[in-house]
Amino acid sequence: MPAAAVAASVIVPLAGAALLAVSSATAGIAGVGVVVLLLQVPLVLAWLALCGSSGSAGGFLLSVVALAAADLLLANDDQATTRALAPVVALALLGSFAHQLARGRHRQAATASMAAEVSAVVIAGSAACWLAVRALPLGREAVSVALAAVAAALLSGRVVDLAVPGPKVVPGGLRGPWGAVVAIVGALGAGAAAGAAQNAVGAANGLVMAAVVAIAVVTTDLAVDMMAAGLPASEFRARSAIPPVAGLLPLVAAAPAAYVAARVLLG
Repeated sequence: MPAAAVAASVIVPLAGAALLAVSSATAGIAGVGVVVLLLQVPLVLAWLALCGSSGSAGGFLLSVVALAAADLLLANDDQATTRALAPVVALALLGSFAHQLARGRHRQAATASMAAEVSAVVIAGSAACWLAVRALPLGREAVSVALAAVAAALLSGRVVDLAVPGPKVVPGGLRGPWGAVVAIVGALGAGAAAGAAQNAVGAANGLVMAAVVAIAVVTTDLAVDMMAAGLPASEFRARSAIPPVAGLLPLVAAAPAAYVAARVLLG
């Protein structure tokens, strides 16, 4: 991966985490919703390219409409839960069927295209869980603790991956075992510190939240690295989508993990 792409895979999620934290603290759930949509749109584009989806224009439009609907459902409900996402995914599935039929008799790779569209809605839709976290009674505190853990995991893990030579988890990949370990340790430290700074959360709860979030971040990071390492050099479109997916997907995948942890620990 070019140096600029590697840098972007660090800068993009850190910038996204910072925007989410600032919007949560200053603009409430509506501000978080705006930032979430800004994360979802490029992720959908990149995911469809990574999947090699045909009929991308229609699939992109379908995905963005579904994601906007999910975000609005959660942003306009002070008691929002992730159950609101289920009907959106169901309707997106039906919409994807309709899109494939509308492509006509000369459609190509309809099954793969439909899989790409539905998975884009499910994956990018996970970012809406940040809205559900913010809607919790201690949502502001939960978002700040979870994002501190996400930022620490991404920054510390990827710096170690770049700085420490040695075998990688996947041959030809960028992520190494030491980077994964350091990412989890860094997240634990950041989560405990952020929790201690929030009296309503506490260091112990912050530590547990950080552990759950760090596992989601590191697992997603390794999964994207496996996908990148397995792509042949001839797959130019898919390979060009790896940097934005690597930058955005761990931050998005952390959202449902943060919601579950915050719901169990903080109510």
